[in-house]
Amino acid sequence: MCAALQQLRAAGVQLLASSDAGAIPGLPHDALRGGIEVLAEMARMTPVDALKAATSTSADVLGLETECGRLLPHLSADFLVVAGNPTEDLSALGRLALVVAAGSRVEPQAPPPPWPKIARQSRPRARPSRRIA
Repeated sequence: MCAALQQLRAAGVQLLASSDAGAIPGLPHDALRGGIEVLAEMARMTPVDALKAATSTSADVLGLETECGRLLPHLSADFLVVAGNPTEDLSALGRLALVVAAGSRVEPQAPPPPWPKIARQSRPRARPSRRIA
């Protein structure tokens, strides 16, 4: 998976950050922070590129660039203030100081459980042998 993501990125494919919430039972919808960290590690992205994959690039690909994804006048003001510099260290995203959604302060809840730092390597599945009668 890591090699595939790196090849896609090298070929110019836009990668988007996702938490996979809803697809993985029990994974909370606020687990995107972990998804950003895993994507950055697997695709060998800089923290800045990983943050873009979760914000402006996602908005662009989804056709929402005139609504969200950037801090610009007339766009939805959705942002985090964190303790630390996430453009250098993505783990700073887990140290919330302020959450603003649609221009209003939102009280942050307990952070989601940490994601593994290295994604589990997938193993090839054995193919059943074919017998010819």
